[in-house]
Amino acid sequence: MRMSTIISGPCRTAARRGRRGAAGDSVRAAWRSISGCARLSLALFLPLVLAVAAVWAGGCASGPGQHGAVGASGDAQLAEGENAARAFLPLAEIQPPIERPAPVEVKPLSSRGEEQIQRAEALASEQRFTEAVIELERGLRYDPGHPRNLTALAELHFRAGSVERARSTAQSALAGHPDDARLHLLLGRIAADGGQWEDALVPLRTGVLLAESAADATFAAGLYDLGVALSHVGYLSASLARFDRLEDWLREQGPQQEAELAGRWATTDASLPVLRANLLERLGRPSDAADQIARRIDDGDATPALRVRRVHLLLGARRWDDAEQALHA
Repeated sequence: MRMSTIISGPCRTAARRGRRGAAGDSVRAAWRSISGCARLSLALFLPLVLAVAAVWAGGCASGPGQHGAVGASGDAQLAEGENAARAFLPLAEIQPPIERPAPVEVKPLSSRGEEQIQRAEALASEQRFTEAVIELERGLRYDPGHPRNLTALAELHFRAGSVERARSTAQSALAGHPDDARLHLLLGRIAADGGQWEDALVPLRTGVLLAESAADATFAAGLYDLGVALSHVGYLSASLARFDRLEDWLREQGPQQEAELAGRWATTDASLPVLRANLLERLGRPSDAADQIARRIDDGDATPALRVRRVHLLLGARRWDDAEQALHA
């Protein structure tokens, strides 16, 4: 091999690397020259461009007249990984079946016991949980083992973060008052907060069944907690039906009651429209999911993330004109 060839090979390679390095420097310089707002726009909307390409490619691959994700529930395709046997199962068919506990007559609290509960509630409203617990424990001296006092004590332990004490106290109270909706719902919420979603279903379903006749705020909170738990274990249609019932209840009660309960789902991810959108998307109904996101945006929560998600869902539903309008809104 000639010496010039040996030398020129590495030189050409170095030259190519130099050109690539210069090109990289040019790209980096161009990126730095873009304004911060423009960079944010690119970061937000680049996924949309990729989504359009993916949906378009999917439509071309499937052929004319065939679709992937669609908005009509009759043509819905479950999201990947969902269990069809669970996804469409009505609540009444979920095992085990739930029966209403037999009612038990509970004797009234003594006047001293009533006073202790009132004092504890006043202290708890000021976040003075330790003092409130002391008042309730004093009340048990006047009414030993009374379910009402134990129920208040269990709820207080839960609010204070003493989960195991809340669980054991609620179970003790339930032995004397098995048809108390609040106790069942509390035990379900304790299980849910610990990530034990399957274990939460029976007490939450029982609590909602017991609270349904009263149809009060306890019932509404139970519907919400049950809907969340069902969604975590894949009972999508049953979960969606619970949120539907909750929204019906809120409409019946009026804005004041909705405002009192709104603290439970004030954040974006916990709001009813977003929870419903999550379920509808998993059920293969992106068009309906996009409409739920639009509700949240119309309520004033027009975050960039929600706007991008709505456009993405509209693209998945092949609502091209709506997606373009949403992109420029």
